[in-house]
Amino acid sequence: MSSPFYDNFVARQIESGINHRIYSLYKRLLRYGLTKDMKILEIGCGIGVLTWLLSKKITQGYIEAVDFSQKSVDYATTNNRQPNVMFTCSDILQYEPQQTPFGYILAFDVLEHIPTEQHACPVRKNKQMDAPRV
Repeated sequence: MSSPFYDNFVARQIESGINHRIYSLYKRLLRYGLTKDMKILEIGCGIGVLTWLLSKKITQGYIEAVDFSQKSVDYATTNNRQPNVMFTCSDILQYEPQQTPFGYILAFDVLEHIPTEQHACPVRKNKQMDAPRV
């Protein structure tokens, strides 16, 4: 898959918005102990729908959100201007996190787009997690 593929997916993501599936993922994170001061790395943030939900809870922490599509990151940045949220366009296999350690590394709908032998790569780069929760 290439960046143009994901760039062309933006309109569909905008139309879908906060769907039941995304909201249920957010609610599950709340049950797992998401706190207002947590640091999160979100891999494959898309247009930032889950990021936006997370930013409502994580008011004193930090969210680092990464996506392969510049068009997605541009939309996310424009529509989620929180001082504690940073969006970056990058290939996650090459990405170097800015803020560590993270309480959670989130990768919803991402691993199926990465070759199996490279699944651990994004996690390995964050060697100082608060706790090993992925």
